[in-house]
Amino acid sequence: MDPYGDQAMSPGGPSALRLLIGGIATALVAALIVVVGVLICRGILDIPVLGPREEGYLGDQGTTIYAFAAACAALLATALLYLLLLAAPRPVAFWAWIVGLATLAAVLAPFAQDAILGAKIATGAINGVVGLAILSLLPSVASAASYERGRRAGAAGGPPLGTADRTATGRAEPGRPYARGYGDGPTETYRTRPPDQGT
Repeated sequence: MDPYGDQAMSPGGPSALRLLIGGIATALVAALIVVVGVLICRGILDIPVLGPREEGYLGDQGTTIYAFAAACAALLATALLYLLLLAAPRPVAFWAWIVGLATLAAVLAPFAQDAILGAKIATGAINGVVGLAILSLLPSVASAASYERGRRAGAAGGPPLGTADRTATGRAEPGRPYARGYGDGPTETYRTRPPDQGT
């Protein structure tokens, strides 16, 4: 069983357009998590995150910058995942470690700032939820994008990406039709042996 979904990825890489659209949607989710988190902290829990209490439920311009930064982080994670899918072995596993450690750093960073403890905890929690959203959404987006690219390749008349057909030599040769040979099974079509030269 593959916990990171690497085996579902096409060796030729995912569909760049579908991955980009999924990355933009993930960026929108990350930005909305920040807005909702700030609204909960300031409006319900009365924790002055991103500005004094007098700034209202959504704080000052710092909330806009915070949401924009979360969206940029999601897009950066999308670009990193795309590059790893093109070149790295076990790309999703490496990507998950990188993004996971970056999320941990974002959770711990507020505690190094000069603020009240409640604001530190709230900011760290928002950062953690943003990171978890990116970690959970982008791998499934990449898997779907890779599947779509392989499906289109098959529909165009070629073999699906990631498959290698075998010839009679027993060696895998991608892109060539499978020449069925001896011993393929009782239901397969057998080749005709060439006639003996001495007869």
